[in-house]
Amino acid sequence: MGLGGVQNFASVAVVRFLLGVFEAGLFPGLMTFWYRTEERSIRVVLILALATLAGAFGGAIAFGVGHMNQVGGLSAWRWLFILEGIPSVLSSLLVLFFLPDYPETAKWLSESEKQLAVDRLRVDGSHGQSVHLTWTEAKATLCD
Repeated sequence: MGLGGVQNFASVAVVRFLLGVFEAGLFPGLMTFWYRTEERSIRVVLILALATLAGAFGGAIAFGVGHMNQVGGLSAWRWLFILEGIPSVLSSLLVLFFLPDYPETAKWLSESEKQLAVDRLRVDGSHGQSVHLTWTEAKATLCD
């Protein structure tokens, strides 16, 4: 949605950079905290396939939004970013408040289901009860 409000190249670069920063943790976060290593590839395939399907619908939406040129004084391309961003922003609020970070902190799982999730992911998955990452460890990871 931020791209709908940019006014120059510098602001486009900043908004795109921030988008990349915020999206960077998507796959690692989705995959490592909920699935075992051998289960991750099919989940990635599903996400990418659904993203392709979303692109097909995006083209149809873009066609319709293309007719909104100068509505409210905004170009159609600005409306496209704004209107396609609204569902993402709204769903992000749902995710923030309702999707737990780790299976073991999910309120909608029973204690036995939480324990099963922890046991399944013990070797190469979630470590929700682990010590938090230090800045030194984060720097070492980013520089590797």
